[in-house]
Amino acid sequence: MYAKGRGVAIDPKVAAKLFESAANKGLSVAQHNFAVILAEGDGRPRDLVAAYVWFTRAGEKLEISRQYRDRIEPLLTAEQVASARKIADAGRNGNS
Repeated sequence: MYAKGRGVAIDPKVAAKLFESAANKGLSVAQHNFAVILAEGDGRPRDLVAAYVWFTRAGEKLEISRQYRDRIEPLLTAEQVASARKIADAGRNGNS
């Protein structure tokens, strides 16, 4: 609602907070939406490494998330990609 202004005023910061909370609970659509926020820097500072992590987690269920992740990978260094993959794997094992 806060991301699109459905019934409330658009508030990117509130949208980011709500998507992050739902993403941390394992909801793949929320993980994808939070990754988009991080990739675009809307409501949060832009963070492509964190976006890569969340696209990777969401990508376990959503093809679109894998596509987004693959689009930002060339913008990262090999070290950043390795770090993001390690974080995503740790989250998958319940160690987020």
